[in-house]
Amino acid sequence: MSSAGHSKCLDDATDFSVWLLQSISKYSRFYRFSLGQRLALEAIELAVEIQQAAFGIERQASLERANNHVTRIRLLLRMSCALQLMSLRQLGFATEKLDEIGRQVGAWKRHAANEAAR
Repeated sequence: MSSAGHSKCLDDATDFSVWLLQSISKYSRFYRFSLGQRLALEAIELAVEIQQAAFGIERQASLERANNHVTRIRLLLRMSCALQLMSLRQLGFATEKLDEIGRQVGAWKRHAANEAAR
C-alpha cells in the first residue's frame, strides 16, 4: 500500500472518529458515560493503531488491533441504535465508513504480509 493509501486510511479513521465523538456528545447522560465512553475510546484507539502502522511500529500487530477495533465499534454502534441513541441513518453512515476503513486495513495487512514474505 502506498504512503498515499496510508494517509487516506488514517484520514478516514480520524474523520470517522471526530464524527463519532460529535455524535456521542448527544447521547443521554446515562449512556454517554457508559456506552459512549467505550465507543469514544475504541474510535480513538482505531486511529492511533492506524497511525502506528503508518509509522511502521509493529505494523502487522497494529493493523490486527485496528481490525479488532473496527469489529468492536460495529457492535457498540448496533447497541447504540437498539437503545435509540442514534438513528438508522446514522448507523448506516457509520457502517459504511467502517466498512471502507476495514477494507483499507485489510488491503494494507495483505500488502504488509506480502512485503514480509519477500
